[in-house]
This record gives sequence, structure tokens and C-alpha cells, in this order.
Amino acid sequence: MEEESKIAIAALVVSLVALVTTVSQVLSQFFATADGYRRCQTSIIGGWGGQTHRKFRWSDLRFETIYTTPRFSLMPYTGKTVSHGTGAMTNHRIQEYNPLDGTPEMIEKTYATPLHQTSSLTFFNGFSEMASWVRFIDALHSNAAETRMLASSTKKTGVKQEEDHLKGASLMVSNGRYGEGWNGYMIPVVTSQQHSWDFVPPDVIRPLAIATLQDIAIFSRRLGMRWKTFEPSEGILRAE
Repeated sequence: MEEESKIAIAALVVSLVALVTTVSQVLSQFFATADGYRRCQTSIIGGWGGQTHRKFRWSDLRFETIYTTPRFSLMPYTGKTVSHGTGAMTNHRIQEYNPLDGTPEMIEKTYATPLHQTSSLTFFNGFSEMASWVRFIDALHSNAAETRMLASSTKKTGVKQEEDHLKGASLMVSNGRYGEGWNGYMIPVVTSQQHSWDFVPPDVIRPLAIATLQDIAIFSRRLGMRWKTFEPSEGILRAE
């Protein structure tokens, strides 16, 4: 009797192990249907990877990868905190436009590396595995912080300057086209946009950010780069 009980217990244990193994295999196969999920993690897109998630599609019996990346643009900036997170109604959703002004609040909101802190980018054979736009956000924040510091030091030396420390700085450009009397200046901003990996071209290996060619040309100049070749119609852009 004792021997039969031992055999029954052993059989039960083997059955449970087989059941757990089968369930694990089925679940892993389901999760594996989320194409691109591993390419949208924090190791690739920094803090933006925290918003990556899977969405199950019952019609296809598979998971869809939903990820978030920034959209770069230029918007008026007056130096007031009200400009931080200015809402705009788009497709019945409020979108926040976060200025890349180098302030701690915006650095945190845009998942950038804090100023004066070593970047956590991982390099393999001299190349970073992270998307290039992650470092681009850091560079724009750093540029804005240096601009504000320069404006502040210039004011302390007695040089006449506008009340707003950011006015007249290299980061800002006149925004006269928004109407007479507008005193704002343009600053790089980002807004979060969700995407589905289902619509990513097969040759893309990292999530892409969005920006117009015009804005990229302006951003590059503000970062101190000079265009050596600028032929958008031919798809040739080179700056140093």
C-alpha cells in the first residue's frame, strides 16, 4: 500500500511538472507573437520604454506591441511655467508639449539624462545600442541649459538684456509670424505619440522618433553643427 502511494505521488508530481511546462510553452508562444517588443525596451529607448506594452488582439489571437516615442517640433516659449505642458486638442485627446529647456522638471518628463550626470548609454564595440534620438534629447536640454546660464551671466555683468533671460539667446528665434505684438520665441518641444509595431517597416531595428525636415535643419544649427550637404530631394543630409 505504501509503495502504491509513493508511485501515485510520484506520478502526480510528474503530471504537475508536465502541466506547468505545457502552460509555460503556450504562454511563451503567445507572448512571442508581440513583434518588436524587445526592441522597445528601456535598454533601447531609455525611459520611453516604460510605456511599452502588449495589447492582445482577439481577432488574430496574438499580441500587438504598442510603444511611445517623441515627436519633435518648435513652439513659442515665453519663459513662463504655463508653457510647460501646454495642451492642444488633437483627435479629442489632450497632448502635452514639453519644452526641452534644460530645467529639472522637463528633463524628468522627457526621460533625459540629468545635467552634469554621466549618461547611462551602453556601448558595444564603440557603438551605442540606444536610439540616436535619446541622445538628441539630452543634447537639446544641455544646449538650453547653457543658453540660460550664458544669459544669466551676461545680465550679471551689466550688459543690457531683456527681462526674460531666454530672449535674445541662440536657442530662441523670433516668432513674428504668429501675429503683431507676440513676444514669444521658438524652442524645441516634444510630445508623446503612441505607435504600433505592426506598421514599422521591416528594415527598421529601433523605434523612430518623428520630426519635420525643417525642424531637423534648425535643431542641427542650434547645436553648433554646419550642413555640409543638404539635398532633401536626393535624400542626402550631412552635417558636422
